[in-house]
Amino acid sequence: MEFLASKSSVYLAIILLFYQALGRVVADMDLTDDFFIPPDQNTTSLNGKYFTYTGLRGFKGQANTFASRKATVKEFPALTSLGVSVMLLEFQPQAVNPPHTHPRASELMYMLDGILDVAFVDSTGKLYSETVRQGDLFVFPRGMVHHQFNNGTKVAKAVSSFGHPNPGTINLPITLFGTQIPNGVLKKSFKVDDQVIALLRSPYVKLITN
Repeated sequence: MEFLASKSSVYLAIILLFYQALGRVVADMDLTDDFFIPPDQNTTSLNGKYFTYTGLRGFKGQANTFASRKATVKEFPALTSLGVSVMLLEFQPQAVNPPHTHPRASELMYMLDGILDVAFVDSTGKLYSETVRQGDLFVFPRGMVHHQFNNGTKVAKAVSSFGHPNPGTINLPITLFGTQIPNGVLKKSFKVDDQVIALLRSPYVKLITN
């Protein structure tokens, strides 16, 4: 019996070592080069311009709205496999960034100017809210539904960094009411009638029909 127990322990150790080694291999797969090199180029042809993105220059939102401009791997290919991206945010007075999630990354927001009311909801339904000002940081954990609201009278600006080159954004109002989710499902889920669903869908009619 002791032999069998010992033999089982050896097998278990071998299995654990195998999966540990496999994990290391998978983790190192993106480390074959110092950074992403486009298929049609090499390190000789690359220079500092490849690592520079100018798309955030002169960013300015429109009156009475929330506006953002991002630099993810889609806009800035040099970010490929580097695990980072950024977004500039501008909130006119009373503007809101609606409840949304980033499925692939946490968000670390730094306040450049103004004041914002921010919050996220965890998986138990608890709300974590705060009023942040110039110089403050606030973190939204990965996948948590969150929002930002400028309840003041002056423009608020922030920059958010993400731990993924393409964090993704799921806007809840658009996802729920601007897609082909059946009205019957929405009615039962929100316990409302057809008129309420029609009202909630009205801003997104063009999205639904396209």
